[in-house]
Amino acid sequence: MPHLTIEYSPGLEKRADVAALCQSVHAAMKACGVFPLAGIRVRAFRADVFIVADDLPDNDFAAMTLCVG
Repeated sequence: MPHLTIEYSPGLEKRADVAALCQSVHAAMKACGVFPLAGIRVRAFRADVFIVADDLPDNDFAAMTLCVG
């Protein structure tokens, strides 16, 4: 079952539509024909506590992890 998890910093919400990203990734996973539709999961979690690189306030991140089992 393919599960895609997106972890992101709160500041990213100001620059990107995380819900739209999830919908787009889900559509791409569905369209590629590799994954069974019933197993596709896409989830996004906001990381409220984080430090990126040199700890500047404008530093944001998104980490995507795809698990296929």
